[in-house]
Amino acid sequence: MSKYFKNYSVYWGILFLLFNICAFVSRSEWGTVDGSEPSFWIGYIFILIAFIGHLIVGYISLKADTAQKMFYNMSLIRISTTGLIVSFIIGILTMVRPYLDVWVDYVNVAVTIVWTLLVKAKLPTIIVSALVDLVTVFLSPGMRTWTGIISCSIVLAVTAMQCVGASAAIGAVSAVDEKMKEQTSFIKKLTAEAHILVSKAKDSETKKQLEKVYESIRYSDPKSVPELNEIEDRLFSEVKNLAKAVENEDVRAVASISEVILSLANERNQKAKLYK
Repeated sequence: MSKYFKNYSVYWGILFLLFNICAFVSRSEWGTVDGSEPSFWIGYIFILIAFIGHLIVGYISLKADTAQKMFYNMSLIRISTTGLIVSFIIGILTMVRPYLDVWVDYVNVAVTIVWTLLVKAKLPTIIVSALVDLVTVFLSPGMRTWTGIISCSIVLAVTAMQCVGASAAIGAVSAVDEKMKEQTSFIKKLTAEAHILVSKAKDSETKKQLEKVYESIRYSDPKSVPELNEIEDRLFSEVKNLAKAVENEDVRAVASISEVILSLANERNQKAKLYK
């Protein structure tokens, strides 16, 4: 379990506990109104599902092993948080629906406040508008418990579909990133080898030759493809031979091998253009 998820779960637990305290303490003060019992539990269960879903999304998003993957996963948390907020509001309206006919004026004021808060929270306008439309439906005298069931089901379904879609997109992007890392690993490794050789040069002529090799490799096409495997194997072998020549302080061998490497690097770049 990552430290990020541990912190996340603490905040989640505090909010979940606060919700339960407010729900059941206020519940005991409501008295008895026709239809209040099923409305309360329907709204409560939907909010509970939204909370659990939010925790699962948080676990999936924050268990990423790299900062880049975690950055991609932030979109999942944003979608889940939006779904939780909307589910919470619709769920609360479902829980207190039997009381809305009496408190309709106060509810209208609350809707205005919630609208302002959601806009300031920079939620998508379409979500805010849809939420206010749902609240307006709840305020209709003819609407009862079934309104909450349908509304909460729609919110949870849309949130789940968006999370699945975002997860698929994240997976596709991550796969491309991994493939790019594999394709560029050869040149990165060879560049590092060439840079080490430059630092080992003991005379100016050798260093000059090695710097040419280093620059040639460093600015080579970074992407590798299977068709370049043969020439890349030759390049790697020649760099190893160059390392031995540098170690033996064989200036002639260094110059000769350097020319071969420069030629191979140029040939590789030309072939790489054909496979793009």
